[in-house]
Amino acid sequence: MSLGQSSVSLRKASFWLVSIFSVLILIACDDSSSSSSDDSDTSEDADSTDENGSSDESLFSLTALPGDSEVTLSWDSVPDANSYTLYFSTVEGTADEGTSIPDITETSYTHTGRSNTTTYYYVVRSVGDGGVESDPSEEVSATPHGDIISERYEAIDPNGDLNPDGELIRDLATGLEWQRCSLGQTWNGSSCNGDRSTIQWDDATDQTASGGFRLPTKDELRTIVYCSDTGNFDSNGTDELCGSFLNIDSPTVIQAAFPSTERGIYWSATVGENELDAFGYNFNQGNVVENRKSNFYSVRLVR
Repeated sequence: MSLGQSSVSLRKASFWLVSIFSVLILIACDDSSSSSSDDSDTSEDADSTDENGSSDESLFSLTALPGDSEVTLSWDSVPDANSYTLYFSTVEGTADEGTSIPDITETSYTHTGRSNTTTYYYVVRSVGDGGVESDPSEEVSATPHGDIISERYEAIDPNGDLNPDGELIRDLATGLEWQRCSLGQTWNGSSCNGDRSTIQWDDATDQTASGGFRLPTKDELRTIVYCSDTGNFDSNGTDELCGSFLNIDSPTVIQAAFPSTERGIYWSATVGENELDAFGYNFNQGNVVENRKSNFYSVRLVR
């Protein structure tokens, strides 16, 4: 091999060595960048979680069930929590700034000594090492009650006289008087006999009974919807569901007042937004529905 050829070969070898070395450097830099990015992501994840394992979203759900002069609260367990602190208020939206109930070691608590018919609002926080509290749960509410049937209703006879075995119920809050049994049933002094009738809306609007009974309007029908998860009547003042199906008593009425109520839809006299439709209430979960007038639903009369 000549000297010129040897020089060319050395230059080629040097070129490839430099190229290979450059590629290795690029690979190393990319791995370093990726590792740095992963570390950064991990750091960001860590920053979004507090010392108790709490993140921007509430770690646990809180439920409140009303009773006689008390509210029973329960929530999800939080890992590594040493205890829990409840906060409560009688003003909506201010529970987290309200009175505290600290040092709760279980995941439930019965708040006794409450005033019936007063609504209480609650949040709960978990407490970790050093007494550091987590973010609060979502605020929930409940309204304690005593004997609901006597606080809200009284049984009467067709003449309007008080009768504990009466076939009618007077709503003390609205003044409306209701038949205790659905259309098709008869009152036997303690409950309802027979099968409920389901009829189309046109037929429902024709239903009357002696004493001035008629089909109720949508707003009238809503007043007997009772949401057991909050202890509120009037479907919590909205046309929405009472709450989670697992947390409410169904049908959504006081069954001592209205026994054998259908866990389904009852017609109202209110026409829907579409002239082919009419409104009713679904007593399975306490919400308003708008359906075709040709459907067959239950009926309860009012005066």
